Amino acid sequence: MNPHLLSHRLVSPVLRRKIRRMLTAWGWEHRFLRQRRPGLAYLKGDGIEIGAFEHPAPLPRGCRTCYVDAITREQAAVLFPEIDVSALVVPDHLIDLNRDGLTKFRAGQWDYAIACHVIEHLENPGRFVGELFRVVRAGGLVVIAAPDQRFTFDRARPETPEAELYRYFIEGRTVTPADYADISRYVNTTDLALDDEARARRLEMYQSRREHLSVWTSAGFRQFWISALQWNEVRAEPIYEVNGERNRFEYFGVWKSLATCRASGPSGC
Repeated sequence: MNPHLLSHRLVSPVLRRKIRRMLTAWGWEHRFLRQRRPGLAYLKGDGIEIGAFEHPAPLPRGCRTCYVDAITREQAAVLFPEIDVSALVVPDHLIDLNRDGLTKFRAGQWDYAIACHVIEHLENPGRFVGELFRVVRAGGLVVIAAPDQRFTFDRARPETPEAELYRYFIEGRTVTPADYADISRYVNTTDLALDDEARARRLEMYQSRREHLSVWTSAGFRQFWISALQWNEVRAEPIYEVNGERNRFEYFGVWKSLATCRASGPSGC
């Protein structure tokens, strides 16, 4: 997805266009995209991209990608009237990651899996890490990107504690509208002036649009990612990384699968 100052679905189209022009003048958006390309150049073969929405990753010639999303174009038009629905990638597979993960795909099915600015929207990010590596072959690549809160509309929100994410990993999680209260408290603070009924409707809307549940800095996300690899008993190594200090936007990494315990317990590796 684009930098969140541009693509935040609660920002008006007019404001997004103004921000886009400003960032283009600074060269910031171009630098951010340019710094992704060397990592994406490693990809080859058959893979999936999850949540491409209107910004599919530019991949080397010969890559064959299947697109995964949670909703259709028609559903997106209702939930996100501020976007140009005609620009959306048509998903090949409709999957609710919160409910089903990537169970539609067999272990080792893909050469690569891409998930840029998806993980922060999910109820159980730790489980998702395991699913990404489960569906790629040994030696396959996982491309992951998460916004660095310091450079997005989430800058005032507290970073999500790793201990909390580990608890969700172990115990599971059922999200309610109340889990989106930080958006009203720190991002859309005008919500606080609403009466209880109107504020409740806003929280329900945030949930229906699957706004951000987790918030990280680049360093915080990388630490969570390494921990989640351990939780899932996945062995992987980075072959390309860029952080928010360099691109002023996100953590972006390409990780190579070395070996994965595929739901077989500690003795399966």
